[in-house]
Amino acid sequence: MNSTLTYRNIDNPFADFTIVNVSDMTFEVFDPSHYAVAEGWAFSEDSYQIAVLQAFQVFKMTVRDSMGVLLPQNNIIAKADHIASLPLKLKPGKKIVIPIPLYEFYDLKIGERYLLEVAYGEKGSVQTAKIEFEVN
Repeated sequence: MNSTLTYRNIDNPFADFTIVNVSDMTFEVFDPSHYAVAEGWAFSEDSYQIAVLQAFQVFKMTVRDSMGVLLPQNNIIAKADHIASLPLKLKPGKKIVIPIPLYEFYDLKIGERYLLEVAYGEKGSVQTAKIEFEVN
């Protein structure tokens, strides 16, 4: 398994967390699914998916500024209970991509550099990645 983070900023700062099965075996990973957004949700659908994964305690992220100071995460919490999907069988060569709307979870400043770290999965099957980025 190989996990990476890529940064993109077309309209707003995003990161994509990608897990690729680079082996010749099938692996089970926590299925990120696509959970139905609760009525009255004030943020993007992508932020809802991240909030649900955080509620399941399978997705953790931190952002640090250029001085190494941990940024507080904005209070974005999924409003509904969901049932976790069965593990996803990730076949050789297949990948999953989880978009992360950084601009909704953190108060980022244009021209500043940051370090994003992500951990995804359950005990015994956690994928991690980190990336430095600058907000344009």
